[in-house]
Amino acid sequence: VSIAKEIVSSDGTEIGLSVIRWMDTPHFYSQGKIIVQYIGHNPEMLNLLDSFLGNQFAGM
Repeated sequence: VSIAKEIVSSDGTEIGLSVIRWMDTPHFYSQGKIIVQYIGHNPEMLNLLDSFLGNQFAGM
């Protein structure tokens, strides 16, 4: 997971050598051995993810 986290740009628009144009705002979270990606901007969902997974490590 730590290596995977390192290849995601801080704003979440690049993963490795790939530039990605998301349909909405990207958010990346990590806890233990999992990475969670949420594409959207719903405040309730973001609060829920923050409460379960902590602060995002990449995204907008």
